[in-house]
Amino acid sequence: MCCGSRPCIFPPCCCSVPSQDIKALGNQYVNDGFKRHKTIGFDKVQSFMKEWEEDESRNLTEA
Repeated sequence: MCCGSRPCIFPPCCCSVPSQDIKALGNQYVNDGFKRHKTIGFDKVQSFMKEWEEDESRNLTEA
């Protein structure tokens, strides 16, 4: 167990990777996501936002 008291969720162990590399990896993931979804249709955006809001409401009531 490398991530505190829980098992590592990023094998190979994320604790052995320098934090700058983790940040760069996260930034690249987000940038790639924006590029992939740049031309998505409005109907897909509406559907996504509806699901997002429902999930958020459900999470707030469970907390």
